[in-house]
Amino acid sequence: YERLALDAAAQAGDDAAALLPELERGMDTLLIGAAAAHGCTLAPDALRGLLDMDIRLNAAGLLAWLRSRGRDRKEAPGSRPG
Repeated sequence: YERLALDAAAQAGDDAAALLPELERGMDTLLIGAAAAHGCTLAPDALRGLLDMDIRLNAAGLLAWLRSRGRDRKEAPGSRPG
């Protein structure tokens, strides 16, 4: 998850509004891929319907982690100094 979060932050750059959607895309790819790797035969859209809340919750958690990490390092990916 750490690599996913850091990659999403790099993709979003200075665009704070782009970070959460980037994290959600990354979690979607990770979780849908993991389900398929475990032999799940549901179509990706059906899986998304089942995993939507998990995708959003994990992405929000990674966003909070990135922001707290940024405060410690004087750079807050996806947030503005305040």
